[in-house]
Amino acid sequence: MKIGILGYGNVGKTFAAGLVKSGFADLGEIYVYNRGAERSAEALSTGLNICMTPAELFEKADLIFIAVKGF
Repeated sequence: MKIGILGYGNVGKTFAAGLVKSGFADLGEIYVYNRGAERSAEALSTGLNICMTPAELFEKADLIFIAVKGF
């Protein structure tokens, strides 16, 4: 199953780490979109897949976690 995470701040990182640690998903099955280039680069360096737009994330993932701050 391909899993998407919208946002790679504290919550997004926790989702990704928990999914991998629990064995629910491998690094290669997790797709991340984050607005900031620095956080995207951080996710890429850990082995996660990066999406360039939210639309790309929604196309590639079967399940999506939304990990962004509310308004």
